Amino acid sequence: FFFLMIRRPPRSTLSSSSAASDVYKRQEYGERRCCKMLERKLGLSDVRLVAAMLLVQGVAWLSGVRFGYQGILMQATLGLFALGIGLIVALMLHCAEAVFNRKPRFTLRGLWHFFWITRPLELAWRAVTAPLRVLPDAYVLGQVRCGTTSTATYLSRFPGAHGPFTPWTFDFVQNKESFFLVGHYFGCVHPSLYRMCFPLRLTRSILQSRALLRSSVGGSTRAFSAGLSLPSTHVPRSQPRWPLSQHVLQYLSAPWCAEYISNITPHAKFVVNIRDPIEQNCSWWKFEHGSIDFATQIGLGTEWVAGREPPESLHEALLLSESERVRELFDKASYDMLRQHKWWLPKWASTFPGGQLGCLTQLGKFGCDLERWWGFFARDQFAVIEVERLGDPQKLLWTLNQLLEGVSAMSTHETRELCSQVVHANATPKTGVHLQLTAKQQQHWCAVYEPHNHKLADMLGSDIVRGWSRSPAGEDRAAFESISQLSGSQLLQLREAMPRLLRSKMLKKIFDSDQDGYHLLNLERALSHDSATCSLLVVQDSQGKIFGGFAPRVWQQQRGFFGSGECFVFECAEDRHDSVKLHAWAPGREPHFMFCDSDYFGFGSKALRLDQQLHCGTSAPDEAYGNRTTLASSQVFTCRRVECLVPV
Repeated sequence: FFFLMIRRPPRSTLSSSSAASDVYKRQEYGERRCCKMLERKLGLSDVRLVAAMLLVQGVAWLSGVRFGYQGILMQATLGLFALGIGLIVALMLHCAEAVFNRKPRFTLRGLWHFFWITRPLELAWRAVTAPLRVLPDAYVLGQVRCGTTSTATYLSRFPGAHGPFTPWTFDFVQNKESFFLVGHYFGCVHPSLYRMCFPLRLTRSILQSRALLRSSVGGSTRAFSAGLSLPSTHVPRSQPRWPLSQHVLQYLSAPWCAEYISNITPHAKFVVNIRDPIEQNCSWWKFEHGSIDFATQIGLGTEWVAGREPPESLHEALLLSESERVRELFDKASYDMLRQHKWWLPKWASTFPGGQLGCLTQLGKFGCDLERWWGFFARDQFAVIEVERLGDPQKLLWTLNQLLEGVSAMSTHETRELCSQVVHANATPKTGVHLQLTAKQQQHWCAVYEPHNHKLADMLGSDIVRGWSRSPAGEDRAAFESISQLSGSQLLQLREAMPRLLRSKMLKKIFDSDQDGYHLLNLERALSHDSATCSLLVVQDSQGKIFGGFAPRVWQQQRGFFGSGECFVFECAEDRHDSVKLHAWAPGREPHFMFCDSDYFGFGSKALRLDQQLHCGTSAPDEAYGNRTTLASSQVFTCRRVECLVPV
């Protein structure tokens, strides 16, 4: 209990979080996975630790080993184990319906899996000690699949960052999601129990004392803090900065959350993550398909709760979310609803009114959501961050510093270390075509979201948000048709593979070997003239095949490999018209992104290599990019034409 009282969540690192990954798609669950969890820090905690203690005591009793208070200890351990198993069964039956939309039923397979993926005893301990705990001072609000995990990773990287308790042991929700306000705690959302998700006052006092001690000797203040501040000259180093406890609320659109939080933490600060609603809907659709497979694997069955069956396609899911029934459910869900139900969230409202896959368009109307929150809080309590801005850590940290100024301090070295790496946590894996929208369907839903995006852009004054309304099948395609040997559709596909900050930009051709000459120096001069920081290289060989790669850094001679994981290479598919085949670098592979020396330049160690005269080159399978065949028509090829395009 003392361990549970003062323990701090593990401090995450950028390297481990860059592929925190979709837990439903990339992690193996089953008996083998559960055995592997024994090796992890949480593998023998909570009810699992009690079960191990009970097993050891049983073996000792059968072996004839006796010691003082053995009977009392065994009874206490047996009681805790029985409590834990009872809570696990209750959680399994509740979450089967409220979280996974399955008809609740008891199965030994489900019990076994919930034994490994939940924390029932810590949940009970925190509920008992809830009055002794603190409330959060800062929140990360966001819609699902809008970069909240990446934002939480940036926050957790700072010394002393502290997130809420979660009843689940999944990596991608650790130190981030509490799920309290959306019904994971048996549907109870009573304000007096909300504190159970946060540290004890004793814990906070201990860490504040440590922070004062550090600041008195010239160190930076470190306590569990949601505020990420760049070093500030106007606050003396010896002056202590009081910590903020951090909480991440996933559901910006939950109708009851704004008034609920305003009644318990009226002076809190909020970081709001938003994203292009079409991209958000597609990403959430993919993620939930993983959740469906996961629920089946852990033994929750395949019988759906009436009215929450998953639609056949993403387009049908979007149509369902615009139905009158779903709109009535969202209108019905409110803070008054919670009080009428005596602080128990009804099953029809958990975790979304209408179910996870029945409310997609309701999740993408950020302007309406922000208006509701601004009705209970002042606007200066909010910092809104588009998902495209997560790729620029320096500007992101500056925004957080302005919102949470005077809260926390970091050394210059720590700030520089964080700004040097881009976090992309909990990425959605690639899936089949059946999970995507067709060009015609995407154009239709862009038109549906256009007024909402314009409203949000006017509220925030954001050019990034204003660019969300543009349909890829519209004027961009026509504008791209005449600028390159690639078609407009192919250029659109390549632009979508670029970093988020570039996806709303147009592409401009700045170099063409037919007009500017066949030499790398001419290409470098063109890049320098346009002050380009990244470029798309397009090559056509003598056999007519088109291929190339995206360079996030400027081509210039230097030793060794350089660039970043945003690099990718591509080839035009020969069997499908107007399509390209992408080969992207993935974590765990050799960081052979791009190179440029006195003789050759290109991507990977073997993926694509061109000589300085842009006359000939080589291409071969490369482990860094995962291409199993050559990008060109042959391993050694002659260049017919070389182009370079940049986003503007």
